[in-house]
Amino acid sequence: MPYAYLVSAVFFISLLSILGACYNKKTREAKNPKPLYNLLVCAAATLTWGIIYAADFSFDAAVLWYSLGFGVCYACVMLGLIKALATGPITLTALIQKLSLIGVTVWGFIFWDTWSVKKAPIVLSGLALVVVALCLCLYSGKKAEAKITWKWIGYVLLAFVGNTGCSIFQKNEQIAFDGKHGAMLMFFASVLATGICLVAYLAQDKSESRDLLKKAGGFPLVAGISSALGNLFVVLLATSKLSPNLIYPTIAIGGLMFTSIVSILLFKERLKWWQWVGVAVGTIAVALLSIH
Repeated sequence: MPYAYLVSAVFFISLLSILGACYNKKTREAKNPKPLYNLLVCAAATLTWGIIYAADFSFDAAVLWYSLGFGVCYACVMLGLIKALATGPITLTALIQKLSLIGVTVWGFIFWDTWSVKKAPIVLSGLALVVVALCLCLYSGKKAEAKITWKWIGYVLLAFVGNTGCSIFQKNEQIAFDGKHGAMLMFFASVLATGICLVAYLAQDKSESRDLLKKAGGFPLVAGISSALGNLFVVLLATSKLSPNLIYPTIAIGGLMFTSIVSILLFKERLKWWQWVGVAVGTIAVALLSIH
């Protein structure tokens, strides 16, 4: 059963980027379809977590502070990810998001006392490979052929920081409450993220909403459910007998490989040879940084 959870986590987490790219492709002629997408994703995730939370109800007011932090970070992921997928390469966007482990690793050194002389060579090697991977991926060759823009970098960094924050708040909550109230954390965090995305949606032109729902409304709804299910399987894996040394590298690397294959077959995405080398180096870096 734990291996079924692992495969499911890889699949559902990967779907978030893939469905976002599908939505962008389907609505590329619309003026500003992103706010509606983010709102529907968060709303679907909230509904899914609401069902899970009802089946595993618990409450501790102190958890709400962690939900607040997670919710804001989750909203940042959604706001940045959909725009990054629309303005830059899908594979590189997925890679940068996976490299959010850098922030979690550094945070762990400072606040979780995870640094040790024994782990130092592995961690430092992983961080060095991250630098190499980023240099290879972000260099796009001749200026006339460049596909990497400052706009994309800004959006992908927003998703990167948000993803890092989500991991930190979730881990801190698990430490503080001995692994309890996970469903409560995610439900209230999703409610907050939905509220943030609702404000962003209401501030934009909504005249295209009905057409967008008819044309591509299914993509964000499925993405929201996939996001919730992916996180649920991660929570289930945390209580399984599988080692974190297997779980986290498999989710990160498996998700990156799945996204890369789909981006080639479905979206006909083409990267330079050195960018593919960068993806491979980044994959190794993710594996090293995932070792606990």
